Amino acid sequence: MPTINLGDYLTTPADHDLRSTSYGHLGTYELADFLAGWDELHHQALAHLPYRIHPTAYVHPNAIIGDDVVIGPHVRVWEFSTIRAGSVLCAGVSIGFNCEVTKSFIGEGSVLGHRIASTAPSSAPTPTCPPTSPSPLSACGAPPCAAPSTTSSSARPRGSIAAAHPNSARSSATVSRPATTSA
Repeated sequence: MPTINLGDYLTTPADHDLRSTSYGHLGTYELADFLAGWDELHHQALAHLPYRIHPTAYVHPNAIIGDDVVIGPHVRVWEFSTIRAGSVLCAGVSIGFNCEVTKSFIGEGSVLGHRIASTAPSSAPTPTCPPTSPSPLSACGAPPCAAPSTTSSSARPRGSIAAAHPNSARSSATVSRPATTSA
């Protein structure tokens, strides 16, 4: 199985405080090794950081922030969003209205639009629709699924990503390249 080097997908955090923790070496980790040791790396980072929520960050009063979350400089977390379970929001991240971020590393300048979930993969089966539908909408009210699947996420190869059904309360999202702006 090929290895996935995080340095191909992530950049080192610009914030000096976060860069001086274990998160400053993300580019040197292979994905499976990082995921296996993430809890310990996060614990070390929390012990080293002078803050959990950077003083320049804005967290809406109706947002819920977990005890083990790191929120970097100039981050914006909007109303009814929940950030929990060891998540890291790097500098300049914007988390939209009614989002859930669980056990995730969100890279610098990333934007999660409204009602987005970024969660660790679970062993729950991916919801599917019936294979045929007499109308443009499936039985659950969403557009018909492109290809019904009976594969549960526990049967997928380790590290694969499951796209959740649009009406599912759960979705899986992992590391993505931060958006770049052209000059």
